[in-house]
Amino acid sequence: MLEQGTGSPPLDVVSSAPVGGGDTCTATRLTLADGTVLFAKARRRAPGGTGRPTAVGDRARSAGWDVVLTSEASGLRWLSEAEAEGGAPVPEVVASTESRLVLRWIEPGRPTAGAAERFGRELTRTQVDRTPIDVVEPNATLKERVKSCLARLT
Repeated sequence: MLEQGTGSPPLDVVSSAPVGGGDTCTATRLTLADGTVLFAKARRRAPGGTGRPTAVGDRARSAGWDVVLTSEASGLRWLSEAEAEGGAPVPEVVASTESRLVLRWIEPGRPTAGAAERFGRELTRTQVDRTPIDVVEPNATLKERVKSCLARLT
């Protein structure tokens, strides 16, 4: 069983396998009893902490380490809002805590020129949809800003 966080039932994990990942977290592929496949990222240790998997020392907490994974989850949720408008696919956040982030697994695919071109368009759409208009053209008129955004989509 894997705890999801406050108020949610635990996930019924039937198998797990390590996958390659970063240097501050472990990365694991999880399979649930219903066949759902997830990606879990859990902190190995917090910088300045005690070294225990979920311990956070005072230095690390003051540096903001305690919000790294929850902030990442918030960012993914925010980016996923553009997906409905043709933006790049973003993995669904299943659960997040200070020490763990669980996402829907994205099955690796074969790179192709068509897939790269499609992803480039989707990523552009995501960036335009997620960029505050003042960042696009800070000194432009509203009409110029809208034209700039539209030009990026074509």
